Amino acid sequence: MGKNLDRVGYDDFDLKLEYESFDDDELRALISDVASVWLECDDDDTCKELKYAIVNLELALGARIFDGL
Repeated sequence: MGKNLDRVGYDDFDLKLEYESFDDDELRALISDVASVWLECDDDDTCKELKYAIVNLELALGARIFDGL
């Protein structure tokens, strides 16, 4: 279903994924940043990793939101 990534990159974009260290606003910004790179990506394997990173960032944000309820 998913893939646990600790780093994702494409061209000039490189992101170390330390989900616990990001606050909610950083997670939201990173989702947008990674999605922008994913839309520009033309390498299938890298696109797949970027998509996994988006999902993992969304899950991390969702877990925090639900944990705070």
